[in-house]
Amino acid sequence: MSLDTLDLGDVVRRLVDDACEKLAADAAAVWLRGRDGSELALSGAAGFAHPATTATLAHRPAARLSDWLPARRLPAAVTLAPNDADGERAWLAAEDIHSLIAVRLPGAETLGILAAFRRRRPFPVGHLARAVGIATATAPAVHAAQRLEEERRRAERAEALLDIAHLLADSDDFDVALEESGRRTARALGARRSHVSLSTGKTRPPAGALVVPLCGRDGVVGSLTLDGSPAAGWTPAAVELAVAVGAEMGRAAERARRSPATGAATVPPELIQREALRALAGLASGAAHHLNNLLTIVVGRVQLVLRSTEDERVRRPLTIVEKAAKDGADVVRRLQEFARARPVRQPRPVRVNRLLAEVLALVHARSPRTPVTKVDVDMRLADVPPISGDAAALREALTHIVDNALEAMPNGGRLLVETHATADTVSVAVTDSGVGMSDAVRVHAPEPFFTTKGEKATGLGLSVAHGVARSHGGELAIESAEGAGTTVIVTLPRVETER
Repeated sequence: MSLDTLDLGDVVRRLVDDACEKLAADAAAVWLRGRDGSELALSGAAGFAHPATTATLAHRPAARLSDWLPARRLPAAVTLAPNDADGERAWLAAEDIHSLIAVRLPGAETLGILAAFRRRRPFPVGHLARAVGIATATAPAVHAAQRLEEERRRAERAEALLDIAHLLADSDDFDVALEESGRRTARALGARRSHVSLSTGKTRPPAGALVVPLCGRDGVVGSLTLDGSPAAGWTPAAVELAVAVGAEMGRAAERARRSPATGAATVPPELIQREALRALAGLASGAAHHLNNLLTIVVGRVQLVLRSTEDERVRRPLTIVEKAAKDGADVVRRLQEFARARPVRQPRPVRVNRLLAEVLALVHARSPRTPVTKVDVDMRLADVPPISGDAAALREALTHIVDNALEAMPNGGRLLVETHATADTVSVAVTDSGVGMSDAVRVHAPEPFFTTKGEKATGLGLSVAHGVARSHGGELAIESAEGAGTTVIVTLPRVETER
């Protein structure tokens, strides 16, 4: 089966079509395990004559995987007798099924089951081995597509969390914002309805509901109840998002209580930005980790095949796949830089002034500017002490900041790079005379994938710089106004004693 997609629906449809074609089957179906591993769900089917058949086959507990195969273990090739179509297997008679082949989709744990069906004729000898080969060859793509689908859902939930954080910060009516946050959480998780209570009294939630506390710094201030569990149930990822939303709502409730007249609108935007980015980083970290594992497998498998063939018809598309996977891995690496909150391992003294000179030399060599778009660079570097950290990561962060500043001055301008020191910190300020940012753009600028530069930009430059600053125990701040340029300030702790 040739695959140029990792969309789960497309992968399953192609697997079903492949089974029908290569096994000369009249019908085929694929069941995949749910994320909790307890149930098989029909994920794709083709060739069945009656619409009721797919409803009959839609869900089967994994423990009863072989119930409709008469006392046989998978893999199995079965020619059916008349009594095999009794009871739960009556659909076999309705579909006039004469024989079937069923095999497992292998993985670290069985991913699911592939079955092929024939009407009025048996499967020839050897087709069982052929079916096993189809399942074995396709299982890695199914597994990768499942994980990619899971990460897509994680990304959507992270976006929902950020949306809720901004809603709670920007709304003038806190009570309305709180109820709307509950509704958006229910919608993001597939629950039927939500209820928000700012009372800590005990109430009995509906059966099957998810209840999460609204936690502020002073303790629990209320609860969020999500009623009507989604089809996939309350998975760990769903609970993780609900708890994160509960924490955001709890902090917002505390702020509103302290300023009842104006509610959440009195909260400084910088505080909201830090809280939202901290929550988003936690979700992004898990997504980046899983995606990195998948892309490592893809690159490794492609390189193995490339080493085993000299056929250009095979090598050419595989080379494209390898490059795309490596580009994806680079995006994931930058997302991890944004998400990582752990301190830098084995930090070393880094001289910031020397690092800035290297960054400017690198940017100049990589992006030479014509006289029409000349940028005057003014460096005002104080005699600052070393900071403790990872020179390569800091170099990348500062390069992103300088690149953004130059891109903000397409017709030329002035770039000012300054360093300052206090008793505890060293700061780097990069100021451009470019187009500047509105308040809305400035607040969103450090978020991953947020960009105003069009489709060619990744939107990860400032988010990476923000993550690097945080991992060094520092902060990144943005000062800007439309038409008046932008200043990005990175503040880092200095080395306590020079070595």
